[in-house]
Amino acid sequence: MDSDAIYTDENGKPFEIDMEGIETDNPLAIFPTIGTAVSQLAERGVSGPVRLLLVDAVYGSETYPINIVSIPGASATNTISLKPQTGVLPVISANVDQMFVLNGADYFVFDGSNTTGGTTRDLTVRDSSTGGIPITLINGATNNVIKYCKIESGNTSTSEGSIHIGTGPA
Repeated sequence: MDSDAIYTDENGKPFEIDMEGIETDNPLAIFPTIGTAVSQLAERGVSGPVRLLLVDAVYGSETYPINIVSIPGASATNTISLKPQTGVLPVISANVDQMFVLNGADYFVFDGSNTTGGTTRDLTVRDSSTGGIPITLINGATNNVIKYCKIESGNTSTSEGSIHIGTGPA
């Protein structure tokens, strides 16, 4: 499959919000990049839990950083999860300063297991830059979860790591 992400509800049932903002009966939304899917969520908001399922093995052609802002409707009940599709072992890789920036975003979940409720570590987020930070949480980003992921960084800084948590721009 050539696409990167599928919207599904918490029970795995796909749904669609078409690109013009008109809800349709077609239950599937496929986006060319993770960044596009996140941008659509920020623009349209959510009214229930959303899973962005990674269906490809390699993700290397994103435009970075992927800036995840506050998503209208996100809550403890209406979480947004980025996770692999069943059986997929995706690698999201780049050589940049920042890959994912949760900029005031709340209730975003990086769930690396490719099974529902699983604990396997199937998702790899890799930034090979010597100053790179794969995941950054800033500007009050709260109630976010990073679980069952392999977070890899070429970062050689003695003051930074693979995950940066701060109060302002990283």
